[in-house]
Amino acid sequence: MSDAIEWINRKIINEGYKINAEDVEEIRDFTLIWNLLENICFENYVKIDKINNLIDSKIDKFNENNETFRETFKYFYTRYQDEHKLNALRLNRTMKELTKKILNNTYTDKNNKLKFIMAVIYRYRNNLFHGEKQMRYIRLQKENFKIANKFLMYFIEKCKG
Repeated sequence: MSDAIEWINRKIINEGYKINAEDVEEIRDFTLIWNLLENICFENYVKIDKINNLIDSKIDKFNENNETFRETFKYFYTRYQDEHKLNALRLNRTMKELTKKILNNTYTDKNNKLKFIMAVIYRYRNNLFHGEKQMRYIRLQKENFKIANKFLMYFIEKCKG
């Protein structure tokens, strides 16, 4: 176990939880992939408007029949039908409106699906880096970050050209 994991476990011991390296592998990978995303696609600074503008300019490079695109959309679409999980994302008003239109099938086009996926992943990033994700529940985020990582790699590949 790393020094950092041991230290984190000492900090959350009063909550009765412990994490191990396997619990946070996907999150570790996410931080590295996110770093590349910002560097390669956004000149080291990203915000949701820049993501949406990039999507608009590169939309032809994306194929919604691509397995990664399809699986990520399906996972997030299903997950965020749950109002509690949707609220936990802490989406801004604009992204919440988009997400609700995606979830009720008002928006079904590739562009909006892609913006929905990236809005969710962007919120994973913000919620992780700004302390919203509590350490005692971090192991429950493993699948979310696994899905996000796979999609971010696909996204970077499509946007870098």
